[in-house]
Amino acid sequence: MSIQLNHVILSGNLVRDPRPGLTSEGKSYSRFTVAVNNWRTKKADFIGCTCWGKKADFVNTYLGKGDMVVVEGRLSQSQYEKNGITVYEVSVMAFDVQTPPRKNRDEGGDYGDANAAEEREASEFDKDLAGGSDSFEEVDL
Repeated sequence: MSIQLNHVILSGNLVRDPRPGLTSEGKSYSRFTVAVNNWRTKKADFIGCTCWGKKADFVNTYLGKGDMVVVEGRLSQSQYEKNGITVYEVSVMAFDVQTPPRKNRDEGGDYGDANAAEEREASEFDKDLAGGSDSFEEVDL
């Protein structure tokens, strides 16, 4: 039995601002292109990506041209007719888009991946459990 796997992880920079959109059913999406440097050829590969829902809202709100991203997803192939010629296109359907922690250009606050706020809340919860101290007292049960 053979196992088939379609999984992609890219790290690069956005070529231009993301292009937001909305389907007829009201679902948000974002299309963007990531430039991934090839260290051997000293040239970049330009990879088209699409994400949906909350990830798309995150990308459309917080990311722009030049921002570094790590994209995780799967390859997807589509085709269309242009001037009587069939054009085949391969892109990444992203299910996760992350950025290194940096300052938001507009508000001066931190932003990272879409789960950063939850991680901060969990960290604060852990501090509350520990009583704000790094030392713990042993308890016999």
